[in-house]
Amino acid sequence: MGRSDTAARLGLRSALARRARAAARAARRWAADPTDEEALHRLHQELRRLRLGLAVARIVPTSGPAGKDRKLGLRLAALTRRVGEARDADVVLGLVRRTLGTRAPGPGDRSEVRLLSELVGALRRRRRALRRHLRAPAWSFLLREVVAALGRAEGAGGPPRWRRAFAEEGSRRARRLRRRWREARRSPSAERWHRLRQAIRATRNLRALRVEVAGGTVAPDPTLMVRLQHRLGRLHDMDRTLAAWPVDRRSAGGAARRRLAARREALARSVARTVEGPAARRALRRTVGRD
Repeated sequence: MGRSDTAARLGLRSALARRARAAARAARRWAADPTDEEALHRLHQELRRLRLGLAVARIVPTSGPAGKDRKLGLRLAALTRRVGEARDADVVLGLVRRTLGTRAPGPGDRSEVRLLSELVGALRRRRRALRRHLRAPAWSFLLREVVAALGRAEGAGGPPRWRRAFAEEGSRRARRLRRRWREARRSPSAERWHRLRQAIRATRNLRALRVEVAGGTVAPDPTLMVRLQHRLGRLHDMDRTLAAWPVDRRSAGGAARRRLAARREALARSVARTVEGPAARRALRRTVGRD
């Protein structure tokens, strides 16, 4: 095996090990303080990056014959989904509270009291379920299985296959991002904006992982693309919050919900103008066509 192959093997193994350790640290930090939103966000982020790296290396297929690697992929996907649900519940409750303001609900604001009670209850349930999962021995076993899966992959072809997989995955992600972009432009909707954000995030994470494995330097992602991802994230948070917030035109909470809906529509129009503009098309070409 040449030096480049050895470097690729060590680079990928080291990158994925760092992702697993970072996820474990974030999990411990959040388990110690379930109100730590940053730790929960970090855990979600590191799990997504870990799954991406394992998928690029064709280590954790989620389809095909049942086996150790497929089961590992499915468990990681389930854990990531559970973390995402807890984070969504946290975000929705926080956004509702900020929209309502500092005024405490009065005796006539029964809908507000009921909404807040339901959201707090949902958040507590999500937190309890996630804490049980992260404290279980299965969590430590899952991280050990990541390392074992890397070892199995090395024995079944090793770094040349991984380098080829990076190129193949990059092409696949680029095609998906272009398709999501066209769909969002043609017929904007909450679901299509969300899928576009996921495609942007996955493309940027893949590029970052590739650089981490191969070493060297790389031009930063276009600022417009980074900002668009963040704005689409805010739009998704608003959509989730409005979906959980029943319409009630008679209470002060109803007026607060209408204010949030107006902010959401203004942000959606701004995002649509950005996606339609020539600067965004140039940023898209730079993002998917520079490797």
